[in-house]
Amino acid sequence: VSLLLTAYVARIYADRDTVQTQGVLWYPGRLVLPFGVIGFVAMGTGLVGHRAVFTYVPLAIVALTLARCLTWAFLVMQRRRGVGLRRTLVIGSGEPLATVVRRLSEFPEAGLDPIATRPLTLLLAMDLMFAEIDERAVEHVVLVLDPIDEVSVVDSLRRAHGIDTYFSMVPPLADLFLRPTRRWR
Repeated sequence: VSLLLTAYVARIYADRDTVQTQGVLWYPGRLVLPFGVIGFVAMGTGLVGHRAVFTYVPLAIVALTLARCLTWAFLVMQRRRGVGLRRTLVIGSGEPLATVVRRLSEFPEAGLDPIATRPLTLLLAMDLMFAEIDERAVEHVVLVLDPIDEVSVVDSLRRAHGIDTYFSMVPPLADLFLRPTRRWR
């Protein structure tokens, strides 16, 4: 119980956006420090012996990681069936916008369901964007930026502070990674 409480305090179970929850490889690394501290504190106070700490702390990390893997597999299966997807508005233009929408549709395990696309000019009229978010019950907004739009986007996002919607940005360099066939010479 103390290990689970420690994981909670260390924000291992904190709310993360859907991109942050991809996979489980980050999880064991996040467990080692807090669980190690609890084990050494318990050992130092004499509550448990050295052997118990060096046996049960690694076992707890492995067991929780395995549970996380099984949970992730179940979550992926459910998202591929369309369960638990966040209604997503994708704002951008041109080829990068189309690529992001296509990728989100191809990989529902990311947890985002692109329900609509809008041009970047929507950000300049924040009232219209807020109305769109409310009208469509949007839970997540993905911004696909062009380099020239970055300043205006940042200014607009400052005004969006406080609304109950997640925002993610796909920077212009992401275009390189969205087309793996491109080669640099």
